[in-house]
Amino acid sequence: MDHGTIGPIIFGIVIALVVMWVSLKRYEGFFDEKTVFKSLIIGFFTGFLAFLIELITHNVGITFLVFFPFVEQFLKFLGINLPSIRERREIIIYGLVVGLGFGSIYMPMFVLLSLGIRNVNPLSLVGSLLIGTGYIFFHGGTGCMMGYGISRSEKWRYLFYATLLGIPLPIFELSLTYIDQVFVVVAMRILESIYALAVFLVIYKRILPYALPRRKRKGLNRSQH
Repeated sequence: MDHGTIGPIIFGIVIALVVMWVSLKRYEGFFDEKTVFKSLIIGFFTGFLAFLIELITHNVGITFLVFFPFVEQFLKFLGINLPSIRERREIIIYGLVVGLGFGSIYMPMFVLLSLGIRNVNPLSLVGSLLIGTGYIFFHGGTGCMMGYGISRSEKWRYLFYATLLGIPLPIFELSLTYIDQVFVVVAMRILESIYALAVFLVIYKRILPYALPRRKRKGLNRSQH
């Protein structure tokens, strides 16, 4: 593994750890740190596995618009839906962590592949890092959402929702294959990143608090205003 590979991987992991710390600092005492660490490792593994599967099946044609989002969400779903934690309320937190770990490994692989396709220049690098970071937020958010679905015994419904939310991302990527202007590509990357961040923020605000008991949840909501 050369320095060109290690750099994006370290970047992805650091971003994921920072997002995890900021997201969970108000939830201390409501999750098990060992389980958080295990969830992060599961996220690393499933993220790498998803990238390998997508790399091997890159020639599936237009069906990749649905196939890739499903593979990504289903692998995360398997990592979150563990018998030891799925009956706990805090699985919502562990789902978030699995998703962040997933994104932190999937993201650098995506960046390296993207830069391999295009001519490397500062703008294309910025664009790739932007969407790579967006992917970390997106997978953290959808992991949290699936954890919520599992906690409510509606796991298939929320797996479906997460897959639907993922479909716009490959649509963006497909459209970029027909664009050669770097500035337009970066602008599209920014739009894609805004979408990914918006998904995360909505889920963070509306779903993550359900990891807390009702009384604590009300106190958290009051502190947000």
